[in-house]
Amino acid sequence: MNTKAVYTVRENNQDYYFFTHYAGGYSSPFATSRTLLRMHDTLNNDPYIPAPMCAAALLPQLTGDLNYPGEADGWLLFRQLTDSEAAAYMDRKVHDDAIPVFVNIDVDRRTVAFEFNPLCKDISLPDMEIPVSAESWAKFFACEAAAKNLTGWQAKEAMFMKMMENHAQSTEQNNVPAPGMEQSM
Repeated sequence: MNTKAVYTVRENNQDYYFFTHYAGGYSSPFATSRTLLRMHDTLNNDPYIPAPMCAAALLPQLTGDLNYPGEADGWLLFRQLTDSEAAAYMDRKVHDDAIPVFVNIDVDRRTVAFEFNPLCKDISLPDMEIPVSAESWAKFFACEAAAKNLTGWQAKEAMFMKMMENHAQSTEQNNVPAPGMEQSM
């Protein structure tokens, strides 16, 4: 999958927007959410730092590591967008397939949501929201067979894609919208 993405990070009831060339895909949004959640918890649980503090403001300082495609190693991953830039990117999804996924990380609710561009024909997953929890990680590690003969970032991509396919199937079978997906995003 093309790894370009537009992120909306909701934290302390405010939305922040970012563009990335490298942190789209299936696994990178989860790595990004883990980093954001850890930073948020650290900033807001320190008695010497006045709360609430915003971790999203630090996202443009995040550099590529083994959780992102190899070509991102050491590079800054995110560029903050103005509201008007974010609106222009979101409007593009009805016109072209340059950005395959729009990622919504809700720090307050601890969820990662994916809104897939319908013009990207190589993506067959429905839009979904997945809680970032111990249960999610258990489901992720249960998908290890999907990563057979793969290593590094490609293995994580395959495992997260399988977890998302399983999530979509279980949601579909139960005929219940995924949490937070009752209405369109």
